[in-house]
Amino acid sequence: MRNQGIDSSKELINIGSQRKDSMKRIFLLCSLIALGSSPALARPWVYLTSFSYGGTGEQCLGAARSALANAGFTREEYTSRFDNQKGGLVEALLTNAPVRAKIECDPKLGITSLAVSGLNNDLTYEKYMELFKAEW
Repeated sequence: MRNQGIDSSKELINIGSQRKDSMKRIFLLCSLIALGSSPALARPWVYLTSFSYGGTGEQCLGAARSALANAGFTREEYTSRFDNQKGGLVEALLTNAPVRAKIECDPKLGITSLAVSGLNNDLTYEKYMELFKAEW
């Protein structure tokens, strides 16, 4: 009889230590998942510049639309005029990649601005330089 009592208490101790081991493994697994799974962050590259401009707002907007189209920015082309002014902005997406360009014309201030943003740094910079060298 005594042997049975000792055996059953050993089994209880084994079951208890197995549960502790299982809990440790579960805790370790949860910790690894929590620490190892950080969210993917999409950080766009942005290139921006501005120039002095002496032409009219309409000339600037027309030439900006042409410059964007010549550089391949033909998707979702959007033109917006400023309220009570002759300037505005033109923006579009690159045809085959997630790169957006925006050209703003403000004849009242005598400036035009160019901004190009995208997730691929090399392509974004290449398109920025292409538009930087273009005339509008």
